[in-house]
Amino acid sequence: MSKQPLLIEIGIEEIPAGLAEKLQDNMAAAVETLLKNHAVELGDETWTHACTPRRILLHINACPAKQADCDETIWGPPEKVAFDADGKPTKAAIGFANKSGLSVDDFRLADKGDGKARYMQAVVHRSGRNVVDILAEAMPDILRKLPSPKQMKWNDGDTRDDAFIRPVRWIVARLGDAVIPFEYAGVKSGKISRGHRIAGSTGELDLHDPIVWLAEQKVMAKREERIGHINRAMQVLCQAEGLKVVADEELVAEVADLTEWPVPLLATFGEDYLRLPEEAIRITLKAHQRCFVTHDKSGNISNKFIAVANIESKDVSKVAEGNARVVNARLADAAFYFDRDPSETLDARVEKLNGVTFQEGLGMLSDQVRRM
Repeated sequence: MSKQPLLIEIGIEEIPAGLAEKLQDNMAAAVETLLKNHAVELGDETWTHACTPRRILLHINACPAKQADCDETIWGPPEKVAFDADGKPTKAAIGFANKSGLSVDDFRLADKGDGKARYMQAVVHRSGRNVVDILAEAMPDILRKLPSPKQMKWNDGDTRDDAFIRPVRWIVARLGDAVIPFEYAGVKSGKISRGHRIAGSTGELDLHDPIVWLAEQKVMAKREERIGHINRAMQVLCQAEGLKVVADEELVAEVADLTEWPVPLLATFGEDYLRLPEEAIRITLKAHQRCFVTHDKSGNISNKFIAVANIESKDVSKVAEGNARVVNARLADAAFYFDRDPSETLDARVEKLNGVTFQEGLGMLSDQVRRM
């Protein structure tokens, strides 16, 4: 049986970090279950899963074009129900045969191996369906059922049940040269994909090696590739400056989920902010700007940090300056509260709770604090 590459890509607006990989895995699992349930004989194929903030992709290098032909055994009612005392077929037998698309003459009487009774039985040869048709019928439902925290609709007046975590913008669905024809949320499947939003272009997604085509369009399609690239690039930047990046696997994964072409770069915030506790600096950089803290050779926190852009800029210094400007503003806020808070003692703050009711009949919040 001939086998051909299977390629499915769902192009979407940018989705929140941490969700693309789940969508990728769930779509691949749903397609695999569909093919197995339809007796599509899968062997040692190479499955490629990929995801970015703007796409989820599945590629199978060799998928059967048709189901395998099979012989199906159909069992009908028992002999005493199917035939009368004269051996003529009853309405039950005729109705069952018609429902099965057969005539009564196509059936014979056979037991099921228990020797207790004989039943109507027919063996029907079924020709395998085209996998393109199977996928075309199933893909809208597969997409509709992909689990996500929230679904959305985005077309005014759209009464369809089609929803997704973010608006769908393009769909690539192919088995060999054939397009798998279906429509979801008003978008029809085809062969055309899109590269990086700024640095890439639109074109036919390579059927045999979509990952390479996307890389040419400035998209690192595989999440693990982006994670590895970010880690390696940060090490190179730090080695050149005699620094060491503070390890943060959670942040690396988040940044990888927010970029299609990650480009780490070094920026600098004001030295005056080094008087802040390291944890305050780290939280400010991580939570607000998705940036990485560095240490100097002595193990002390440095005022140089690493930001990750989503494109190769012609002027990296301007991108670094922009990140530094925002980080400095965030750190200025942190410094304001850090300097102001010690000016008032905890005891003085408790007195301010004298006018705040804890619970009716139980006094004020200040009383609760004193009881603790």
